Amino acid sequence: MDKSDGCCSTHLIDGDGNFNVDGIENFMKEVKLAECGLSYAVVSIMGPQSSGKSTLLNYLFGTNFREMDAFKGRSQTTKGIWMARCVGIEPCTLVMDLEGTDGRERGEDDTAFEKQSSLFGLAVSDIVLINMWCHDIGREQAANKPLLKTVFQVMMRLFSPRKTTLMFVIRDKTRTPLENLEPVLREDIQKIWDGVPKPQAHEDTPLSEFFNVEVVALSSFEEKEEQFKEQVEGLRQRFFHSIAPGGLAGDRRAVVPASGFSFSAQQIWKIIKENKDLDLPAHKVMVATVRCEEIANEKFSSFIANEEWRQLEETVQSQPVPGFGRKLSSILDACLSEYDAEATYFDEGVRSSKRSQLEEKLMQLVQPAYQFMLGHLRSGTLDKFKEAFDNALNSGKGFAVAAHDCTEYFMSQFDEGSADAEIDQANWDCSRVRDKLQRDIDAHVAAVSSAKLSELTTTYETKLNEALSGPIEALFEGANSDTWPAIRKLLQHEIEIAVAEFSGALSGFEMDEEVKDKILLRLKEHARGLVEAKAKEEAGRVLIRMKDRFSTLFSQDSDSMPRVWTGKEDIRAITKTARSASLKLLSVMAAYRLDDGADTIENTLSLALMDPKNGASTNKGTSVDPLASSSWAEVPASKTLITPVQCKSLWRQFKGETEYTVTQAIAAQEASKRNNNWLPPPWAIVALFILGFNEFMTLLRNPLYLGVIFVGFLLVKALWVQLDIPGEFRNGALPGLLSLSTKFLPTIMNLLRKLAEEGQGRANPGPQHNPSVAAKKFENGASDLSSSTSSEVTSSRNGTEYSSKENYSKYGYPFIKQASSFSSPAEAPAWGGGGKAYDYIIIGGGTAGCPLAATLSEKFSVLLLERGGTPFANVNVSFMQNFHISLADTSPNSASQVFISTDGVFNSRARILGGGTCINAGFYTRASSSYIKRAGWDAKLVNESYPWIEKQIVHRPKLGPWQKALRDSLLEIGVSPYNGYTYDHLYGTKVGGTIFDRFGRRHTAAELLASANPEKLDLLVHATVQKIVFDETGKKPRAIGVIFKDEKGMLHRALLSNKYRSEIIVSSGAIGSPQLLLLSGIGPKADLEKFNISVILDNEFVGKGMSDNPLNTIYVPTSRPVKQSLIQTVGITKMGVYIEASSGFGQSSDSIHWDHGLVSAEIGQLSTIPPKQRTHDAIQAYKKRKGNLPHEAFMGGFILEKIARPLSTGQLILLNTNVDDNPSVTFNYFSHPYDLQRCVDGIRLTEKILRSKHFTNYTKCNNETVEKLLNMSVNANVNLIPKHTNDTKSLEQFCKDTHITIWHYHGGCHVGKVVGPDYRVLGVDRLRVIDGSTFSDSPGTNPQATVLMMGRYMGMKILIERLGRAAGV
Repeated sequence: MDKSDGCCSTHLIDGDGNFNVDGIENFMKEVKLAECGLSYAVVSIMGPQSSGKSTLLNYLFGTNFREMDAFKGRSQTTKGIWMARCVGIEPCTLVMDLEGTDGRERGEDDTAFEKQSSLFGLAVSDIVLINMWCHDIGREQAANKPLLKTVFQVMMRLFSPRKTTLMFVIRDKTRTPLENLEPVLREDIQKIWDGVPKPQAHEDTPLSEFFNVEVVALSSFEEKEEQFKEQVEGLRQRFFHSIAPGGLAGDRRAVVPASGFSFSAQQIWKIIKENKDLDLPAHKVMVATVRCEEIANEKFSSFIANEEWRQLEETVQSQPVPGFGRKLSSILDACLSEYDAEATYFDEGVRSSKRSQLEEKLMQLVQPAYQFMLGHLRSGTLDKFKEAFDNALNSGKGFAVAAHDCTEYFMSQFDEGSADAEIDQANWDCSRVRDKLQRDIDAHVAAVSSAKLSELTTTYETKLNEALSGPIEALFEGANSDTWPAIRKLLQHEIEIAVAEFSGALSGFEMDEEVKDKILLRLKEHARGLVEAKAKEEAGRVLIRMKDRFSTLFSQDSDSMPRVWTGKEDIRAITKTARSASLKLLSVMAAYRLDDGADTIENTLSLALMDPKNGASTNKGTSVDPLASSSWAEVPASKTLITPVQCKSLWRQFKGETEYTVTQAIAAQEASKRNNNWLPPPWAIVALFILGFNEFMTLLRNPLYLGVIFVGFLLVKALWVQLDIPGEFRNGALPGLLSLSTKFLPTIMNLLRKLAEEGQGRANPGPQHNPSVAAKKFENGASDLSSSTSSEVTSSRNGTEYSSKENYSKYGYPFIKQASSFSSPAEAPAWGGGGKAYDYIIIGGGTAGCPLAATLSEKFSVLLLERGGTPFANVNVSFMQNFHISLADTSPNSASQVFISTDGVFNSRARILGGGTCINAGFYTRASSSYIKRAGWDAKLVNESYPWIEKQIVHRPKLGPWQKALRDSLLEIGVSPYNGYTYDHLYGTKVGGTIFDRFGRRHTAAELLASANPEKLDLLVHATVQKIVFDETGKKPRAIGVIFKDEKGMLHRALLSNKYRSEIIVSSGAIGSPQLLLLSGIGPKADLEKFNISVILDNEFVGKGMSDNPLNTIYVPTSRPVKQSLIQTVGITKMGVYIEASSGFGQSSDSIHWDHGLVSAEIGQLSTIPPKQRTHDAIQAYKKRKGNLPHEAFMGGFILEKIARPLSTGQLILLNTNVDDNPSVTFNYFSHPYDLQRCVDGIRLTEKILRSKHFTNYTKCNNETVEKLLNMSVNANVNLIPKHTNDTKSLEQFCKDTHITIWHYHGGCHVGKVVGPDYRVLGVDRLRVIDGSTFSDSPGTNPQATVLMMGRYMGMKILIERLGRAAGV
């Protein structure tokens, strides 16, 4: 590009026909052509070579085209096409200098470029100057003729809707006037036009339709330069305002806007080069399409880069923007206006189409922002609605009115906001968002309504509970003929009060009467159900109540004073009265009587039990027992609490257990009589009378005589009884004597044999097993236990030491023995012969092993091997107040064996008969029905197995204040509904069972052994199984026995019977079972060979899939003492998190000053020692100081948050071959992100509890306190995981750093990988695993109940499998 003297030019097309794209782009920028719109003109000049074209243009337009140097000769100067801007002419005028048409350089035959350039000039230009010599006018073969032919020929290829001005410039005009030259020229032009071939459509089209012909003449430049310049200056004036109507370029049809000139020129030249016809109207549309699209893209990009839009877009993503619609509409309007301004001169159809596309793209771009804005409006409106709705309800406004008013107001607020957010350029409908808001509001109203109704229902149900429970319990306790009428009256009265108040509370909801009636009906049903549940509960205690009533009436007189048996009392009458009263209680509790109607239960029981001779009816001489039935006459089964058969059984048990009291009373009466009688005994008076005084005194002085006489008396009395002398003489003297003579000698021999057996029995005493007595012993209080075991147990801070000579029979378990008493040594010659063989050998007397052994012993011989001792005399195990001591006791004989997972978490495994039930928190709750289904268990058999456990060791807890505060807080924050006291796994808040009774005494799985058959069960304690022994001679390895070590370190072997289906069952828990399989040769081959363990079965899955439910706790100190409570209340959420609580500590000094272990008040105390200073010596010194701390320093409790069904898993591997050592266990806590997310959700839920009204009222917590509590938990020495300073800022890090265990670990022997669905070990015979190691996830909120049930369930399954109906299950 050349610039000089204000002129700018460029070589547009070179001599070879190459279009200079960069050149024209730079040229357009330089001359700012794009700004001209349609206000520009294009002039081109064509003519013979060296005819002065460039010279003319330079003088005419002020351009700087290169001119021929005449002194160097005549030759081609302009090659191709050059373009320049005219200087000083308005509007902007572009001029093109075309290469000459007859140059010798191209030759005579090369006319292609001549035609191409001519066509290009005509297509692009508004004015075409044809430069010609004056002396050529009128000549047939002059140079202008070929030029004109060329012009007209190429014109036929153009379909232009406008006229082009052809200005013939006659050069070197002679003296011939222009008026004479012009007609000749026009005539020649017409002849040429007529001679040019035309398309059929234009055969008759005149020249004037295509061209405006102008003729001018100029003098010779060389001869008359000044005149030439004057004429050129005059001609120049005609180019000013050439585009005006009537001007040289006045026809503006199909003009390409200036911004599209470059592209248009490129495309025209391309089409010409390809020798195609050039349709200028279509070309104009094409240029408009391209340019408008370019402009649209530029404006779209400009909009995206617009700072105001970007800021608006960024802001609206996080918060609503006031005036959003107005601001965005303004930005869009500016963008579209700029497009309109730049594209205004292009084809209207194309321009409008591209504008629509641009607008559509802009709308697509801004629509997310608009949706964000609507989303903020919706969420903001919804939040404000919720707040306003809550405030309206709290202010006492009626529910329906508050809902209607708030909904109407905030929907109008949304409408206003959405109107403000509307974009002028868009026609978007926000009705879907509005409908969503309406649905959300309706859903919230429905949820609040449901919650309020649930809260109201819970409130009135609680009121009914409080109003009915105590009085009903009292009425049942004093059961008599008026009990059920009084209960009905009380129930009716309380229901009327509750329904009246509840109806008033429901009036604000404006609900349908039908719905209201259903709610009220449910309340009434709840009240009735409460009474029925209470009656059922009391029916379960009827035997205790009967014994209490009997004891009260029998042992106290009418003034409630203790009876003194003086000998004057009629014990028979008193006994009958007391038993009648007890029978009255039994009759009252036998059935529900909430509906009016008489029954004959009392008469039936009285006749059948108090007067059985008269009570039995006779049918054809056959006596019929009225209680030999499972139902009462006139009483449906649904209303029966205790069946006749059960009544008979209870009465038999009642009489048996009260007989002793009567016997004692009779004995006391006899003793009283004897004490009050001053006379000598009757036998002394008779002897004195017969022998005389002297002989009598001789007997007194020599007791040997008296002994001989006494033995003789006993012998005579025994013979009297054995021979039945009165009966023999009933038929006469002679028959009696004959009969006695035949019976005398055998009777003497029989008496002597019995005496011998009695003597032998006294030499080897062995009390008989009595399950009822054993059960009774477990019902006794703490004083009985401690007194009975004081001689056998030594309690110390190092644990509990057991005497090797301990007599377990006194607990009612004659089958329990020390392992050292077993007679078969391990080094016996052969496994096949010698020694007792068992149908089942159970390894592990734990949570599953005890009920399993008790069940199997009903029909088969069972050997139960337990590595620990018994819990009966261990006060740390037996009493709740010592719960922490039991866990913290790390002595060799303790019930708890501590291990630390590789994750750095402290953990414990049980080492005592009863397993985990001896060291856990005692909470009892069943698995969900979905868990039972997933496990593939028989639901009917499961539902029979749970109650078998519950009747023996499970109790209803008495809620402490801490547990009540948690219950109320859970309901307050929405963990609802309240499911009350239940064993079932239900979403919401509930109270579960416990194995601690009301005295705080623990009832373990060991007590289930009271149901075992003592003749078929052998139980060895302190028997640590070293390995399982297999016979490998068959197709599959077959378990044949075990080797175990006793308490003295001696090895023994125990043999399995060769009977069909005899089995070894491993029930050693989630740590012990996979460990024992590995030590016995079942596991990953590489791992076993590492320890030189003979491989029985290569199974890579043994020890894999270990999982533990991570527990995060928050310790909450209180300013007042808190009653001790372990887990009783639980919140079961749908987010996969369980919330529980524990509080307080034992009341003994040992419990207070002990090292409490994992979850204890030491969190509050140890946190005062900086982590880096927590050396062993520092902690020991702290413990010593702690021993002198007052009780009040240990006040507070915990909120526990546990993850349900964790997805993170680990493994168990051996560290050595010593079964007493813990293996290496890894749980990989929170390795799965879903577990971590649920923990964060659980901590947030816990924070809500701490801030809830009920909890803050109880603990005086506040927001500041919650933050401190989290920090306290972070700094506590609860595990070996390194801590981070940002734990309380990042809840994810808090979860990772502070998690501990709740001892619910499981896995290692998964079903389908290690064992089959029947729990038989895959790949071997006669071996099962039945315990928590088979679980893929922990059942329920706490697994204890299900593991206990599993032992009973699998025992019954095995019996059924082996015996069928003969199992009697």
